[in-house]
Amino acid sequence: MISNSARNRRQLHDVVERYLSEQYGFDRYQSINRSAAGWDPLVWRGLAELGVLGMTVPVAQGGLGFGPLETLAMMGDCGRSLLLEPVLSSAVIAYGRIVCLRRRDAGRRVAGRHGYGREDRGTRAFRERRALR
Repeated sequence: MISNSARNRRQLHDVVERYLSEQYGFDRYQSINRSAAGWDPLVWRGLAELGVLGMTVPVAQGGLGFGPLETLAMMGDCGRSLLLEPVLSSAVIAYGRIVCLRRRDAGRRVAGRHGYGREDRGTRAFRERRALR
């Protein structure tokens, strides 16, 4: 019997792999890599719509509530496509840091916006406590 967690990982892998193979070919990678920004807000928004940015955010806060195994599977897909968008630093590491903050209300507010691609301060919040005030 396949566990629910294994099914979730497989489903996430399939969705992210399909999105990246259709929307993030090597030509697109090269174009984004040459851009001044170094990442594409449209790709970021697409990842948010898939739920990737909120994958580690608890379900009660509007995320997917996935853990380390699902994160690992998704990051493998991002690596294979040479994804330049800051998924690891913003959606995984920064959110983990936000959760650890003592100001849990601020962490919930940022997590909700971040999980839906409306918050671009995740990485800065990881470095600057004042970013949440």
